[in-house]
Amino acid sequence: MQISYRQRVRHNSGTAHQDRTLAYDGFGRLTSQTTPEAGTITYTYNSDDLVWTVQNQKPTGNTATFTYNNRHLATGISYNDGGTTPSVSYAYDEYGSRTSMTTTGVGTTTYSYNAYHQLQSETINMTGLGGTTLGYLYNQAGELTRVSYTMGGWVRNVNYSYNYAGSLTGTGTDLIGGASSTNSTNVINSLAYRGFGGVKSINFGVNPRLMQISYDARRQQMTNMLIRRTSNTGADNVVVNSDYDYYNGGANNGRIQKITDNIDTAYTTTYGYDAYNRLTTATSTAYTRSYSHDNWGNLTGVTASGGGETGSYSSSYATNASGAPSTNRINNTGFAYDNAGNMTSGSGWNYTYDAANRLTAAEAVGNTYGYDGDGVNDKRKLTHLGKLKLSTM
Repeated sequence: MQISYRQRVRHNSGTAHQDRTLAYDGFGRLTSQTTPEAGTITYTYNSDDLVWTVQNQKPTGNTATFTYNNRHLATGISYNDGGTTPSVSYAYDEYGSRTSMTTTGVGTTTYSYNAYHQLQSETINMTGLGGTTLGYLYNQAGELTRVSYTMGGWVRNVNYSYNYAGSLTGTGTDLIGGASSTNSTNVINSLAYRGFGGVKSINFGVNPRLMQISYDARRQQMTNMLIRRTSNTGADNVVVNSDYDYYNGGANNGRIQKITDNIDTAYTTTYGYDAYNRLTTATSTAYTRSYSHDNWGNLTGVTASGGGETGSYSSSYATNASGAPSTNRINNTGFAYDNAGNMTSGSGWNYTYDAANRLTAAEAVGNTYGYDGDGVNDKRKLTHLGKLKLSTM
């Protein structure tokens, strides 16, 4: 069975269109999808209806192959690009909780759990970079109260406190000099809420600033935000005082129509939108910005005046035989993409990707990226101005 739908735009002439095609097998499983942005992606399944392979168009048909245990939990992912994209393996305990994840050439992460099967620790050992352990503590309600970061002899903590309703009231850390390992207030404290759950006020920072938020009683939309230098509520202590207007003479559909800056009225800004809720203008005494889009939602132009930026930018897109954008990819000089739609060059940068379409290098400053089996950027080498920095993420 194949489903194909053609995207037209109502106010267009009626001839320009983009096609998107989905195909299914006799069991109703998706076997392929073809889109202007990414081309064709194909899927195959095993006898248990689990995804077995996924093939994309980068660069000429990379395939990811999945394996599973008898409980249908994924045990491995491998790629057919000659080892460029590392394979991943997973192990689990009797409860189905993951106990380890090994990414070839990157490292291994192991997991432990407490008696309530809550994640208690994860130890990340990365090839060439050593290891770090993250520990987790919970209260009797199951709320996370502490995250500990351990690397060698270095240990730091981030702590969280809650009220009886389970809402966060404070956050603290001994990463800030002189704080105790149990501090839960030196980042955020005195966090208070409205009856419907919206934040009413919050103190934040080592030398606390006070933020207060007001809402529309019926729609529960934010109508005013005040930020004070300290918890002193004097008028001369205010650094931010903004009103939010969702009407501005029209209907309230949730879009902010106007933000009034009560500190510097030159920055009071009115916003305009098109029929598809896309931002088209932002206008104040101090600056103006305008944005244009084509019928398919691609940004085609930006014009700026004031506010430290003046000028314009435009984007063009290659079109298909009907006159619609063929791939929704920017066609300006210097921009290029691979077959899967990933940008390989643009604005003076060159980019490369692995078989899973994840960024692996950004050439302009020699940045390289590595990923674990969850797709998390866990190893990053940054080369800039001749300096090599290694950091764990």
